[in-house]
Parts: sequence; C-alpha cells; structure tokens
Amino acid sequence: MSESQETTAMPSSVDAVSVKMQEGLQEIAVRATVGLVVGGMAGVVLSRGGGSSMRKVLAGFGAGVGGGSAWTKCSISIDEMVSSATK
Repeated sequence: MSESQETTAMPSSVDAVSVKMQEGLQEIAVRATVGLVVGGMAGVVLSRGGGSSMRKVLAGFGAGVGGGSAWTKCSISIDEMVSSATK
C-alpha cells in the first residue's frame, strides 16, 4: 500500500468527530466574539459614569456566556453522534 493511501484510509467516525470539533471551534470563536461585543455595548450603556472596570466585567461575562453556550452545543452534538453510532 502506498503512503498516500494509508493516510486517507481513516475510519469515517474519526472524520465525523474531526468535522464536528472543527465546526464547534468555529462556533466558539463566533459566539465569544459576539458576546464580547454585546457585553461591551451593555457596559457602555449601563456604566456611562466612567466605571471602566464594570465595562470590562460585562464584556468578559458576555464573551464567557457566548463561548460557553457554543461549547455546550458542540459537546451535545458530539455526544449525540457517538451515542447514535454505538447503537
């Protein structure tokens, strides 16, 4: 067997998990960025008096919520895929 055929002979389940993880990482980046922007805007609106630490807290909270929700969605998706494959 040639070297190129050996590298392309991965099981389809490995490819499926790899694709799900790739999609999950992209979703985490997008949602964390959106959460950061929304949290930053909320910080500007809610702390107009100059409390910059409150703005940072709200922006960080938004990024955490966005990243966490994307991670949960990715984890559930992978769990469902694995449980359906084992049945």
